[in-house]
Amino acid sequence: PFAYLDDNDEFQGLDPEVMREIDSRLDGYTIDIQTEPWDSQFIAVETGKATFMCNQVGITPERQEKYLMTDPYFQAGAAIIVKKGRDDIHTLEDLKGKTVWVEVGQSYTTFLENWNDENGGEIEFYYVENQMPADALYDLQTGKFDAFVNDPVMSQTIIDEKGLDVEVVSDLVITEDIGILFNKDNAELAEKFNAIIADMIADGTLSKLSEQYAGGDYIPKN
Repeated sequence: PFAYLDDNDEFQGLDPEVMREIDSRLDGYTIDIQTEPWDSQFIAVETGKATFMCNQVGITPERQEKYLMTDPYFQAGAAIIVKKGRDDIHTLEDLKGKTVWVEVGQSYTTFLENWNDENGGEIEFYYVENQMPADALYDLQTGKFDAFVNDPVMSQTIIDEKGLDVEVVSDLVITEDIGILFNKDNAELAEKFNAIIADMIADGTLSKLSEQYAGGDYIPKN
């Protein structure tokens, strides 16, 4: 529900709607929404091909050191997903000795790698690049790996639409604030975004969008 193309190849979802709302409040600029593979989006910002990145980007210390990140406009999280019928995985501890799908460069991957290092290093990782969560959910049915840790809202949407034989089996095991990522040369524009985000939180616009697309109010309260 965060970003997708509809039947007319128009961008829909929470993040495009956030962009359109910011666009309507941003003087002197017009936002043109484009798409790139996940890793390429960071490169696009670094090289100036894109002015910013808005695609459920978790705010992490590593990213804040390299880029500018706005204040959060959404709070995301990840839960454990397994093939239906498994009753041996419900917590991070249960992932020890199992194989978990992870995408290179994703904040959830960094969290799981760090947790694994701090807790015995017993999780095996199935690394992929430039794949979509739907790919993981499809492959999870085949037994290529044991578990997938990702956003339950987005994942449940895909599971329901495609009738997949997998299920969310935990509460959130990871939580993170989501922001918009800029090159450090764009500090002035990032501050304009921050002011608009604050207004959108205060007037309830972001909460309404969150309810519409994510099924609940996952907006940080200032």
